[in-house]
Amino acid sequence: MKKYSRIISVMADSIKILFRMDKPYLGFLFSSMVIMALIPFVNANLVSEVINLAVSEQNGKKAVLAACTLLGILTVLQIADAFVMWHRSKHYLSMCNTFDVMLADKTLGMRYEKAESPKMAELRMRAARGASAVQLVGESVTDFGSNLIKMVSCAAVFTMVNPLILLVVVPFAALNYIVSNYFQKKNYEQEQKSYQPQRRIDYFLDTMLDYVAGKEIRVFSATDFFQEKYSDREQEVFQIQRQKQRYFLADRLIGVGIVVIQLLFLYLLVGREYFDGKVNIGDISLYINLVLVFSGAFSGLFTSFAAVNWQGERLKDFKDYLALEDGDKELETEPVSEQFGTIVFEHVWFRYEGAEEYTLKDINLVIKEGDKFAIVGENGSGKTTLIKLLMRFYTPTKGRILVDGKDYLTLRQEDYYRLFSTVFQDFNLMAFTIGENIGLTENPEDKEKIRKVLERLELWEKIEKLPKGIDTSITREYLPDGVNFSGGERQKLSIARADFKNAPIMILDEPTSALDPIAEKKLYDKIYTMMEQKTMLMISHRLQSTAVCDYILFMKSGEITEAGSHAALMEQNGEYARMFALQANWYQETEE
Repeated sequence: MKKYSRIISVMADSIKILFRMDKPYLGFLFSSMVIMALIPFVNANLVSEVINLAVSEQNGKKAVLAACTLLGILTVLQIADAFVMWHRSKHYLSMCNTFDVMLADKTLGMRYEKAESPKMAELRMRAARGASAVQLVGESVTDFGSNLIKMVSCAAVFTMVNPLILLVVVPFAALNYIVSNYFQKKNYEQEQKSYQPQRRIDYFLDTMLDYVAGKEIRVFSATDFFQEKYSDREQEVFQIQRQKQRYFLADRLIGVGIVVIQLLFLYLLVGREYFDGKVNIGDISLYINLVLVFSGAFSGLFTSFAAVNWQGERLKDFKDYLALEDGDKELETEPVSEQFGTIVFEHVWFRYEGAEEYTLKDINLVIKEGDKFAIVGENGSGKTTLIKLLMRFYTPTKGRILVDGKDYLTLRQEDYYRLFSTVFQDFNLMAFTIGENIGLTENPEDKEKIRKVLERLELWEKIEKLPKGIDTSITREYLPDGVNFSGGERQKLSIARADFKNAPIMILDEPTSALDPIAEKKLYDKIYTMMEQKTMLMISHRLQSTAVCDYILFMKSGEITEAGSHAALMEQNGEYARMFALQANWYQETEE
């Protein structure tokens, strides 16, 4: 009983959501419910009248009129059904898009550290598959209502004709439902198993189709390697799908067997009445057709329940994902001014979820407006993690970060992001126009400002000569007249985007890794000029470029082991000084 209460609750919830989001779609669903219930009933009566007319030896004017009337009604219903189905499909697609956007909004509004976890990736995949569950439940409710109307109509006829028909139909229909529900549950269990290997398949396929990754695949002759990885996971999913097909086939075969046995009993029952002279051949056709309609409706009624039960699990995945709590967002009430005075790290420790060791250990740091910081150290020392903590992509495991004396977790996240212009190490240029990539949500229509930014970075001369200028699409992936920029040009474009935003804090994570030393020197000169009145934090492995910063933080094993100006650290003759001297010697030897 509890199970059916939950199913009815899922139906009610879905109807409420549909009513709230798309009332016309709900109206079309209910229209379909009535039309779908009437069509088989009218059709059964039409066939009966035609048979009676064909075998009658008398003038059947009334039968002809009745048949023509029923044919007209059936035609109108069929046209109405086609009209309603067209509108249903249009609204269905629109609703799918709406729920996809809701999923994207939830993901983008989620804390970055939570969104990037493997566990959340699987939940997100399950939620994506459940995004259509509301509409599918709505469709099942339509089927449920239609089948209920069919059952009531047919039962009324059977009660007047021969109540024994109900005793034959109901047990077989109930048995059919039990079988169907069992296999629906087994199918859902198999689908749950497929999520993880399917994610890997999607990754391998996307990588093989990605023209950027395709360079490495070709150079290292890794095609067979990727195809083997893909095939292994595909085989795993194939076995799961094969099991689902077995369940589907078993469900259909058992269902057909039940229907055949049921029809055998029905033909015996109704045939007996025909030979006793109680009914004519047209009535037999009507009763048999109505029995089939009733049997299908009864079975369909519970099948709809089973489908709602199954889709209810998917809907739960979707709703659970949207309902995920994301830390203490209710605390994020403090506004953030367009400028800041100081950002302070107080004994900040950070450890990734599931990790035993801390990535950052007891970080104490004061960043003042206008300061220029360089963060250096070996790979894996925690440099990028420190930046992600500063930007609140991650939150401290221990300790706190203060902005002008306020815990930054109490600041409105969207406002806090406005403090930063960032060039990430793994920056992403979207398949939009050059202007849209640079302006994004700030003001992509301000072409004059975009031009000035591109001029500062010596990109305007090339872009100006393009047929569409800044309206040229980046990459040829979607538009044949797009442009594929070099690695260095792409880095400059990402810097242009950060410069265009004009935020008070600029963060540069390896912004010149694709440039040669001469181009790098020229670009850093421009960056320092651009950032003269701003706060800057830069991660770089090329220490020649960091020497002009006010402060240099040398990190090792998650700790700041050295801090100070370039001159002070060189005087200490510690690890920074040795690394700087090593790189300087390398450049000199290379030049010689």
